[in-house]
Amino acid sequence: MLTERIRKIKELEDDFERLTTCVPLQHVKYTPDPDASVMERLLGAVEAVLDQCKTVHMPGSRLAGCGGYQFIPKPEFHIPSDEEAIKNFPASCRQEIVDAIDEGIFGIFPAMFGHVCVDNVTFIHTGVNGMIRRLQERAEDESLTERQQEFLRIAIREWEAVLRLEKRYEVFYRELEAKETDPVQKKEYAEIADRIARVPAQPAEHFVDALQSMWFMYMCLHAEDQGGHTIGRLDQTLYPFYKKDLEEGILTKEEAEEYFQDFWLKFNMSHTVLETCGERTWNPTEKYEGASDGRTWMSTRCVRDQHVDDGFVIDIGGMDADGNDAVNEISWMVLRTLSATKALGVKPVAKFSRCTSQEFKDACYKVIMEGNGLPALSYDENAIEAFRNEPENNYTEEDLVNICHIGCIELAVPYKSYTDPMNAFMNLPKIFAITMNNGYLNGKKLGLELPEADTFDQLKENYRRQMEYFVDLYVEGANKAVPFYNQYYCRPMVSSLMGGCIESATLIDEGGSTFWVKSMNSCGTATAADCMMAVKKVVYDDHRKSMKEFVDILEKDYEGEEDFRQYLLNRIPKYGNGIDEVDQLAKFVAEGYCDIVSKKRTFNGHVFRPGTYSYYGTVINLGEMTPALPNGRHAGEPLSFNIVPDHGMAHSGLGGILHSVSAIDHRKALNAATVDVQLTANTPIEVIRYIDEYVGSHTATVTQITMANREDMIAAQKNPEKYKDLVVRVTGFSARFIALDRQVQDEIINRCYWA
Repeated sequence: MLTERIRKIKELEDDFERLTTCVPLQHVKYTPDPDASVMERLLGAVEAVLDQCKTVHMPGSRLAGCGGYQFIPKPEFHIPSDEEAIKNFPASCRQEIVDAIDEGIFGIFPAMFGHVCVDNVTFIHTGVNGMIRRLQERAEDESLTERQQEFLRIAIREWEAVLRLEKRYEVFYRELEAKETDPVQKKEYAEIADRIARVPAQPAEHFVDALQSMWFMYMCLHAEDQGGHTIGRLDQTLYPFYKKDLEEGILTKEEAEEYFQDFWLKFNMSHTVLETCGERTWNPTEKYEGASDGRTWMSTRCVRDQHVDDGFVIDIGGMDADGNDAVNEISWMVLRTLSATKALGVKPVAKFSRCTSQEFKDACYKVIMEGNGLPALSYDENAIEAFRNEPENNYTEEDLVNICHIGCIELAVPYKSYTDPMNAFMNLPKIFAITMNNGYLNGKKLGLELPEADTFDQLKENYRRQMEYFVDLYVEGANKAVPFYNQYYCRPMVSSLMGGCIESATLIDEGGSTFWVKSMNSCGTATAADCMMAVKKVVYDDHRKSMKEFVDILEKDYEGEEDFRQYLLNRIPKYGNGIDEVDQLAKFVAEGYCDIVSKKRTFNGHVFRPGTYSYYGTVINLGEMTPALPNGRHAGEPLSFNIVPDHGMAHSGLGGILHSVSAIDHRKALNAATVDVQLTANTPIEVIRYIDEYVGSHTATVTQITMANREDMIAAQKNPEKYKDLVVRVTGFSARFIALDRQVQDEIINRCYWA
C-alpha cells in the first residue's frame, strides 16, 4: 500500500508536463578551453552541471535532490581538434574491420557509459569528505605518472563540486523553511535541510541518511556519466541501517517503508522523460553515418530512437557470506514497493539459491504475475560456477556470493568489476550466410575463402572458422579503438568509486578496477541454428538443392520460390521444439562462439567475456542489414532474441522450449545468457514455478518474464489510449508497450509464447 504522500509523488512523476514544471529540463552554459587537457575540459563540463543546476523540490518528497542526465545533459567538452581526430580514426584501421561494421556483422562501442556497479557501500560509510581524503592521500605518491596524478586531481575537484551542490541544497531548504508558515511542512523542510547538511558529505549513520546519501551520489554521477548505473545488493547494503534504527526506536517499519518508497521514486523520474522524449543524449550523431566516420563508432546500433531504459538494476536475496539465505526485510520491502508503485525506473533481480525459501520465490512469482515483467530471476549456483570457470579466476568466495547484475542482466562482482557488457553483438546468422557464399555476400568479399564443404561436418567447420575470423577482426578493431577513445572519454569520479582504481591510480576504462574484462555479445543464435538445419536437410541429407542453387534463391529473397520458402518454414525442424538434432546445432553455435571468444585477449592482456545476449534493438537493427536466410526468413526481418526460439518457431509447447533452451550451457556465456519467457496474462503461478525450477536446475543464469496477451498488444497498436498500463519486458528492462516504437512492438508481439 502507498501512503497518500507517496501516491501523489507517483502521480506527479507519471505526468511529464507536471514533472518538468517541478524539475525543469536544463541546458547549462560551458565553453571548453582549447588549451586545457581533455580531462580538465570534462571537469569543466561536470562543474557546469553541478554548479548551475537548479535546486528544486519534489512536492511531498522528504529527500533532497532531483534530476539526472536526462534533465541536465552534460555539455559538450570536446573541441574541434578532438572531433577531427575521432572522425578520422577509422583510417588507421584495416578496411576489413570497417566493412564488417558497415555490414552489420558486429559493432565496436569503444567507450562505455554507465554499466558499472560503483561502491555505494564504501561511499555511504565514508561520505564525500572521506572520498576526497582517500584521493588526496593517494596523490601524495611521487612515483605516479602525470596521467595518474591528473585522474586523482580531477576526481577531487569533481567531488568538491558535489559538496558545493550539497551546500546549495542545504541553503535552499533553509530558505523554504524560513518562508513556510505551515508548522508541519516547516518541520519537514528543517529535517531535509539538517539531513542534507550531514550527508553525503559525512558518513551515513541512519537508514534515511543512507537513502539520501546514495540517491544524491547517483544523481551527481550523472553529471559525469550517463545511465545504466547499477545499485547492487541493495537489501544487504541497507539492512544494517534499518535494523539499527528500528532497534533504537528512531523509525517504525511503516516510516522506514515510506522513506524507502520516496527513495525508489527518485530513480523513476528520468524514466518519464525517456518515455516522452526518447534517449536524447545517447549518441554524438543523430544517425549512424558509416564506420568510415569514427564519431559513429560511439553508436552501439542496439538502441532504438525511443529508448526508455535508464538502468538502475538492483539485486535482492541470494546468499550471505556464510552461505545462508540473505533475504531480509529490505528484500520484502522491495517486492512490496515494486508491486505498489508499478514504477519501472528500478529493475530488481531476485537472486535464488539452494537456501532461498519457497515463500520468497512464490512472492516473486506473484509480483511478476501483476504484469510489470519484474523482478527478473537469477540462479546463484550457476552464476558462481560460471565465474569459477572463467580463464582469469581471481575471485574470492565473498566475490562469488556477491555476484550481481549490471546495466540490465549482465553479470559482475559489485564494486569491483568493469565488464564492458554492451559490445559486439556478433551477427551469427549473417556469418552463416557468408559461410554459404564461401566468404562473399552480394559479390563482396567479407570473410574467408575456404575449401568447398562436401559434407555437413565440413560446412560446420567452415562456419566455425568464419566465426573466429570475424571475432579476430573485432578483437583487432576493439584493441586499437579502446586505447584511442580512452584519450577522449573518461570517468574520474566514477573511477574513484570502483575498487582498485584509487589504489592503482588508474581510470576504470583504462584497466584500473579490481576485475577487468571486455565482453563480446552475439545475436541470432536460434536463427543461425535453424539456418544450419535447413542447409543440412536440403543440401546434404535430401539433396533437394545444391548449395549454389540455394544461394541463388536467397540472393533473390525467395522471389518465385514461395512454395520452397513455406517448406523451409514449416517442414524443417526448428530450435525450440525439443528436437535434439537442431538443439545440438544451437549448442554448437552458442558454445562454439563462446569458446572462441574466451581465448581472445584485450589490449591490456585481460580476457574477452562471451555473451549470447542480443538486446532488443540489435535483433531489429542487425536484422535489417541481414539478407534472406535459409530458414525461410526474408531479408531485413528481425533475428532471434537472446537464446530463445526464433519468432513464431516454437510449436511443441512448454516442454519443447524448456528442452531446447536447456541444451545450451548458459554458463559459458558469462556476460549474459537470458531465458526470455513470454506468458499470457493470468497464467497460473504453478507454470511460472515450473519454468523457474526447470531452467534453474539446469545451467540458466537469469530468466525474465513478460505476462501480456498477444491480442492486447495488437489492440494497443490500434487504440493506444486504451492500453496505457500495458507493460512488457523489452529486454533487460520493462516499458509501457505504447511508449515503444512500432518495430519494437512488432518484434515483441512475434516472440514465442510459452504458455
